[in-house]
Amino acid sequence: MKFILNMKDSKYIFLVVFLIFLFSCKSNGQNIIVQEVVVTATPINIPNKTFIEPTNTSTPINIPNKTFVKPTITATPLIIERAKISERNLREISVSEDDLKLSFNVPATWNKEKNKPNEISYFGKEGNIFIKKIIYQEEINSSEEFYDFAENETWKINPSEFTKTITQYGEYKDISTIKITGSLGIAQRENIFFSVSNNYTILIALTWNPDYLSEYDLIFDRLLESLEFMEISNPSTHNIIVNTPTVSPTPENKSTFQFYEFYDSGIDISLNVPVEWDQIKDSSSLFFRHNHGNFRIENFPESNNSLYIFSQNYLGASNLKEYIENSFEILPDKLISEGYHIRPYKRFVFFVNGKGQNSVIIFSCNPDFIQEYLSVFDEIQNSIKSDFGK
Repeated sequence: MKFILNMKDSKYIFLVVFLIFLFSCKSNGQNIIVQEVVVTATPINIPNKTFIEPTNTSTPINIPNKTFVKPTITATPLIIERAKISERNLREISVSEDDLKLSFNVPATWNKEKNKPNEISYFGKEGNIFIKKIIYQEEINSSEEFYDFAENETWKINPSEFTKTITQYGEYKDISTIKITGSLGIAQRENIFFSVSNNYTILIALTWNPDYLSEYDLIFDRLLESLEFMEISNPSTHNIIVNTPTVSPTPENKSTFQFYEFYDSGIDISLNVPVEWDQIKDSSSLFFRHNHGNFRIENFPESNNSLYIFSQNYLGASNLKEYIENSFEILPDKLISEGYHIRPYKRFVFFVNGKGQNSVIIFSCNPDFIQEYLSVFDEIQNSIKSDFGK
């Protein structure tokens, strides 16, 4: 049989086939359900753990708590080792000075200088020795006169920058001595006066750099040990008496002096001075002296203190630490301190001179002759005339 299909017949055939398919499925008791297939990934089983985010916590280094101090730059001093002078390497020579009437030992390497009669100097690198024979204008017959002479002579021979620290009494080979110690700028200075005669004294001035003290101590000690005086008269005449005397008034001890009016143009004052007294002028003061008494005028143009403060500073200076004040009097135009310095009687009269500057007059005498000089000192003190402020 031959079938010829056209398009219209094919439509029916498709319908018949679809119905047969449905019937066949139903006869097998199966329901065909077309569902959307959902694909889901099976999760990986990860154990339940707590995740802790790491933190950057490094263990700290234990640094001690210290305060930082900024260092300062300090120069390290250069230390130079000097060859020390000893008994073994100190070569000495013995010298004899006929005009000075003495002999002594000095280091062989020191240079000698002699410019004036009765004077001689020896120089080392860091020190020197100056020796002078000083002739008295009048004989000195007591320790008080010797003391005053040494004090006044010190201010004459030393420059203005000399600062005295102490005066010491003593004896050397049965000769009375006065040693005045102080400083000369940065150098140290000792003036030693030897009372070898009633007519003159020998001064030995020692000067040294204090950085070389140990070396020059030996040099100076050796020099003094070797010192020999060729001429000594009455070595025990000036034995030192340090007790403050008690003097009873004796009118017959009084001396009658004639006075003249002295005018000091430098500080514009006038005062009465005994005719018999000698006048000595130096760069720092004006000095008048008699047999057993003297007075000196000093001026202090650089002092700006009141007169009272000036007086206290003056009396409190190191060179007067042995001064014992018995009285202090305040007058309208003067301040007066009286007492004893070791043994000599002292009177300090403070006043303002004609230039408006602070001045002081220092009276001094041998206490054995105090009644002879008290009236003289009173006359001089009461005659002081200054026109400042008038």
